[in-house]
Amino acid sequence: MIAQAAGGAMSVTGLPGSLPVKPGPTIGDTGTGIHCAVGILAAYVQRLETGQGQKVEVSMQDAVVNLTRVAMLGHYLTGKPVERRMAGSLAAALVAVAQGARIVRVHDVAETVDALAVWQAGRV
Repeated sequence: MIAQAAGGAMSVTGLPGSLPVKPGPTIGDTGTGIHCAVGILAAYVQRLETGQGQKVEVSMQDAVVNLTRVAMLGHYLTGKPVERRMAGSLAAALVAVAQGARIVRVHDVAETVDALAVWQAGRV
C-alpha cells in the first residue's frame, strides 16, 4: 500500500473532495510483477542475441507511477492536482446499488462508508 501511495495511485482514487482511497486493484503487487516479467524477457532476448545476461531490478513505486501515468496526465499538463475519481470497486458497488442490489462488496471499510454517503446523498 505504501508504494501505491508514494506512486500516486491513492491521490487519484476516491470521491472528489474526499481523503485518498486505496485502489481496488493491487497495482503495486501485480504491476511490479508484470514489469519484472517484461524485464526478464528483455534480459533473455539480450542473452540470446549477445550471449550476455543482465541484472533485472524493479521498483514497486516506479511500476505504480507507470501504471497511473494516464491519470496523472492532467497534473503534468496543468500543474494542478488531478481531482479524485471513484475507486473501481466503489464505482461498481454504487452502480450495483443503483440497479437494485441489496448486497454489494466493496474493497474496504472506508469505501463502504463512502458508498453509503454517496447513496444517502442521492448522488448515484
